[in-house]
Amino acid sequence: MDILIAEATHLNLYRKPNASPSFQLFLPALVEALEECCTTLMSIGSTDHQIIFQIAEAVSLCLEFQTSYDKAEQICSNAISLLPNQPLVIMPLLSIRARIQQVKTGRDPSLPENKFAQVIVLLQMLEGEENDPKKIEEGLSKAISILDEAQAAQANGEGDDDGGVAPTLEEDLQWIELSCPLWTRLARNSLDIRNIQQAQKCCEKAVAELPSSPEGRKTLSANIWRWLSLAANIRAQAVVAVISPEGQEQSLQDELRLASMHHLCLAAEWGTQAALSSLVADASAHFWNVSLPLMDSKKGGSSCFLPCSRF
Repeated sequence: MDILIAEATHLNLYRKPNASPSFQLFLPALVEALEECCTTLMSIGSTDHQIIFQIAEAVSLCLEFQTSYDKAEQICSNAISLLPNQPLVIMPLLSIRARIQQVKTGRDPSLPENKFAQVIVLLQMLEGEENDPKKIEEGLSKAISILDEAQAAQANGEGDDDGGVAPTLEEDLQWIELSCPLWTRLARNSLDIRNIQQAQKCCEKAVAELPSSPEGRKTLSANIWRWLSLAANIRAQAVVAVISPEGQEQSLQDELRLASMHHLCLAAEWGTQAALSSLVADASAHFWNVSLPLMDSKKGGSSCFLPCSRF
């Protein structure tokens, strides 16, 4: 059992089975063992959902790799049915099932009842529409509308599974860990299609739940800080995208660059909280490129002093 769980966790981390000949050699035996393990845990009513989901994700990825789509979809659906209103923990399974349904039918996958789960599925659908900007725009608008509605219901205590009871600290953290990645991914997709205003609004919503007190921030996980850093970086890129060297006053360009640098400072700071040097390095690279035009002038160079000192 321990070996199977370790292998499932390994596949869970990498999100993609290895295509090497040695891996393919023992893949059938691995799939059979993982599938049996997953089925057994669910049949005996195990409440260790994290292990079940990890194994289900691993075996469904392997089956997808083998193009055994029906079986992979069934395993995802069986696992999802255990906690259908907990989109945070079933997020990978929702994405895998949506991707498989797209491949199988050539059509958009069906949307689950939970609104947060619907957004997860819509985001997965957008990945398959790289060459259709109109479909991406429509999908983004739908996802943003659903997430706004779900967020409003959550704020009013009308969630799918709260029973009107005030949320605990753990539930608040789970809420941030769910909403921040979704808004950040929507912002990234919006920026990719040059919908700058929409990208900025999504970034604002991604960081809106950040606790203002130092005590509150100490409770955030590294994963939340990671997504906050990405949201700040995307926000900075969206601000820079507004700059137009031709027909825009220099003073306005400078202000936009300084605003972008401010967000990049936050991206680096939050990347440090996430203990991910790659986030800090990426923010630093963007910071350097944004600040270069400011350094060409005496006035602009002096304005750079404060943000540069923060780095």
